[in-house]
Amino acid sequence: MYKDTYAPYSKWFGTAFNKLNIYESIKTKINAALQANDLTERENNLVEAQALVADLHNASGLTDKVDYSIESYFGRDIKVIFADKFVDATVEKLKGTVFENIPLIGTMSQFGGLSDFADEQGYYEQIKRIYGVQQ
Repeated sequence: MYKDTYAPYSKWFGTAFNKLNIYESIKTKINAALQANDLTERENNLVEAQALVADLHNASGLTDKVDYSIESYFGRDIKVIFADKFVDATVEKLKGTVFENIPLIGTMSQFGGLSDFADEQGYYEQIKRIYGVQQ
């Protein structure tokens, strides 16, 4: 959305994502997360990528600047930037426009599951590595 490029289908998120004219550091962090050897490394890279996207949002001028920081999720051992702040800022910006009363739909992952991925035996070793499962 920030670069007026939209995903026509799910496979777009791979190769075509790398062609987007965005901060190279976002791509670097996402690729590092995908190649991480443990959950902590993966989480650190993902949340740092989220922070960089937050910076991209703030630089876009779509809303007033949104303050954020990487912090624990309500005292749990999970790092987040509380992205709902960006949703709130966007909803506020849309007040008084034709978009004000359009319902929020959440993320595209709400419309599909990962069962195909989880059911494919070829991915089992990768899934185990992601979650730190020892043999």
